[in-house]
Amino acid sequence: AEDGIRDSSTSRGLGDVYKRQGLDLKAIDSFIEQIKALQNLKIRGLMVIPRPREALVEQKEIFGMVKKIFLALNENGNNFDTLSMGMSSDYAAAIQEGATMIRVGTGIFGPRK
Repeated sequence: AEDGIRDSSTSRGLGDVYKRQGLDLKAIDSFIEQIKALQNLKIRGLMVIPRPREALVEQKEIFGMVKKIFLALNENGNNFDTLSMGMSSDYAAAIQEGATMIRVGTGIFGPRK
């Protein structure tokens, strides 16, 4: 990154996050303010990895909730441009709900060994 600044996204916990941890919604505003004070780190947006769901409607419900949080954070003075959500099994729902970044490693490389 130019000038030593590192871009990042903050991971948001949904209470049922699959194999990952993230921030509780109550802590996100405080966390963002703390990161803004660090001159070499810039939060670009949110990232979420919910537990797997088979039904498209359930996938879209979770991703839609995260999109609302993302929009609310921007309405409160942030200028986030990255909404990272969706993996090989649910990326279509994530895109429909506004993802700007998806992770499809399994779809490209196959399951982890």
